[in-house]
Amino acid sequence: MTVAPGEQATRRRRNHRVLINAAGILIAVAAVVGALALWANSAQFEGMVRHRLETDIDNATGGRAEIASFQWKLFDLEAEARGVVIQGDEPANEAPYARIDRLRARISLLGFWWSPRVHLRELVITRPRLHLILYRDGETNQPHPGRRANSASGSGLQT
Repeated sequence: MTVAPGEQATRRRRNHRVLINAAGILIAVAAVVGALALWANSAQFEGMVRHRLETDIDNATGGRAEIASFQWKLFDLEAEARGVVIQGDEPANEAPYARIDRLRARISLLGFWWSPRVHLRELVITRPRLHLILYRDGETNQPHPGRRANSASGSGLQT
């Protein structure tokens, strides 16, 4: 079976168009991934993560958390927080309930595509200090987490 010269030229053009479209899609995906990687290493992203960490620590401890600085190295899977402070029920003129000068964590991702697992490879805590006050009535300055929602009401991740 012979192919007419007009059909052969049409097939060639169609194949050429498919290759051009595939290359354009590949370039667009690479640009989006690159832009996301740049944004994930930006100060704006670090600020968002710092704020989220403060909120999560607030919810977990019942105190008021502050993180002076947060830095994230995406490609090394390493995060560092400096000046981590948890305020408890102590008066303003007292030292805070907990303070950590520097906290550095490194993680590794295993089985990223089929069954992702996050493993803590290294955790370094520099100069942790705890200031517990015992008042005459038996109370302490230790913050108390709020009541947790019923586990049946939320997803497993939220629980």
